[in-house]
Amino acid sequence: MLKLREIKDIVDPRLGGDFNSNSAWKALKIAMCCTSPTSAKRPTMTRVVMELKECLVLELARRRDGYDLESKDSIELISMNANSEVTSPFAK
Repeated sequence: MLKLREIKDIVDPRLGGDFNSNSAWKALKIAMCCTSPTSAKRPTMTRVVMELKECLVLELARRRDGYDLESKDSIELISMNANSEVTSPFAK
């Protein structure tokens, strides 16, 4: 597993630090889940897409509002909005 590091050391340096750190950590967590050697422990593609949409919502909100959303309450609210757009069932 990855050791705890600064997310800026993991994210593509071509972004120049212009990203939401919560979104980046969430994307990294999704990627790590997809690498499980046991297929039953890997998320479905539907789940991956839903989680990546949540990452995108965080990033778009940061760009729209001109600041990083770092509070837990803001992230939960945005996540709830992103979840409401996904209507397909989560099959395994």
